[in-house]
Amino acid sequence: TEEAAVRGVAVESPAFGRGASFGDFDRDGWLDLFVTELQSVIVNPDFDGQVGHLFRNRGDDAPGIFTDVRAQVGIDLESIPG
Repeated sequence: TEEAAVRGVAVESPAFGRGASFGDFDRDGWLDLFVTELQSVIVNPDFDGQVGHLFRNRGDDAPGIFTDVRAQVGIDLESIPG
């Protein structure tokens, strides 16, 4: 069953391809999710958006529901060329 939107991890962008990694970045005992996206201005010159998302598991408050905290923790993948 598709549950990305319900879980707060739906990523809608014209980037090509995605990769997912799970880990407990904030050490609260709940697995969080980092999603990277493949983007190239050569292949997709009109893309202007985020290329990575860090989804924090809300844990005890809402297990299995995630919030994108990328901006809050200062992840800036757009400034990295390539």
